[in-house]
Amino acid sequence: MSALVLDPYPGPSSRTRAPKTASWSACGSISPRRSQPSVGTGKDCDGIDSLLSVDLEAQRHTTRSVALLLLSRVRSVSDGYHGAMAKAERSRNGAEAARAQPARVRDQRLLQAAVAVLAKSGWDGLTMDAVAKEAGLSRVTAWRLGATREALVSALLLNLEEDYRRALWPALTEEGSARERLALALRALFDVAEAHLPLLMASDQVFHRASLGGLNFNEPFSRLFRDGLEDGSLASPGGDPDQAADLLFNTACWPYVHLRGRHRWDREKLASMLVAVLMPKAE
Repeated sequence: MSALVLDPYPGPSSRTRAPKTASWSACGSISPRRSQPSVGTGKDCDGIDSLLSVDLEAQRHTTRSVALLLLSRVRSVSDGYHGAMAKAERSRNGAEAARAQPARVRDQRLLQAAVAVLAKSGWDGLTMDAVAKEAGLSRVTAWRLGATREALVSALLLNLEEDYRRALWPALTEEGSARERLALALRALFDVAEAHLPLLMASDQVFHRASLGGLNFNEPFSRLFRDGLEDGSLASPGGDPDQAADLLFNTACWPYVHLRGRHRWDREKLASMLVAVLMPKAE
């Protein structure tokens, strides 16, 4: 694109120059020199001043228009540049996040082996050597299947999150009072805890780590307490549904994990007793 050049002082091609015999008059305008000395009238000076004023105003208007056009183009180029830089930065951040997140391990032999190792040796015993040996695989084969300690932990947490979503969904969507659906939700929580018992026994921070993926494990219980306020079947202890949900979740989950995992209580009996103890009554 050719550069746009503005000459604020038009030459002979755009404006007729004053005669060479012109001189400055007393009124500040140019008047032709006469053969006989004479004094220009005020009317003559006003006319010339008016013409020059219009001409200079036209030049200023043209200059402003061109300047605004150039400024607009500069801003457009600048916005495009900064937009491209921001897009590149987002792409780079996304790529870095993708690299930081390990690929999900889907080989069931490795996942089952990881659960078995957790049950036997706890969190500290979860090593790739132990998992590969439990799975009957070489460490190289396990590595080729995408297994690292971080990837295995991430896969176990994702499985926990997905199972929890599926298990709790009916309690939020089925017919019945909030109190009735809360009993279903507690039973669903116990089923999930049973399915992931070795993982939950290995650390009481499991739900905290899994919640980093964006799932709020207390949310189903918060919604049920709010539904209970509407239909009159439940009261939130302390008056705050969110705090009541947090208290109920932890009071239900961890005694189940401990009594099932450490003391080998009967699954059904334990679940029934906890539901009977924990179900709040309407005030």
